[in-house]
Amino acid sequence: MIKGIIIAGEGGQGIKLIAHTLANILVDLGHDITLTYEYDAAVRGGKIIGILNYSDKKVENPIVETPDLFLKLSSLGGDYPAKKIICETGLCNQEQIPFSKIAAEKFGNKIMMNMIALGRLMRFIDINPDDVDLKKYLPPKFVEKNIEAIKLGYDYK
Repeated sequence: MIKGIIIAGEGGQGIKLIAHTLANILVDLGHDITLTYEYDAAVRGGKIIGILNYSDKKVENPIVETPDLFLKLSSLGGDYPAKKIICETGLCNQEQIPFSKIAAEKFGNKIMMNMIALGRLMRFIDINPDDVDLKKYLPPKFVEKNIEAIKLGYDYK
């Protein structure tokens, strides 16, 4: 069975980093994946969407009508029907998490919201950050802070 995840926000939020990192983790765990992006021409501030599908079997057709999860980090992310929606506070009526506020308070930098969000995605799809070598998937700069942020998102109540 194919599982689908949509990750949406705006350029500069690390949407591609979240999607690419999660895709690599899933591949190493034995899943077949497809990953596509849709984005505006703007480098920063434009809409960007990562569409990640994965399965234990070969993904023949990467179209999932209703994704299992929609992660929305910006109002530019649009709206997608999904079984579960996780969003930045104020952007949806399901699970709302103040990603940018937590990142600013805990790390002094709102950009860390993307790693907190990645941790939340990992919780949803049952990948414990302690069970994978996150250093293998993350850029070396700030890797320890990124891992700390992922674990914070994974454990967020």
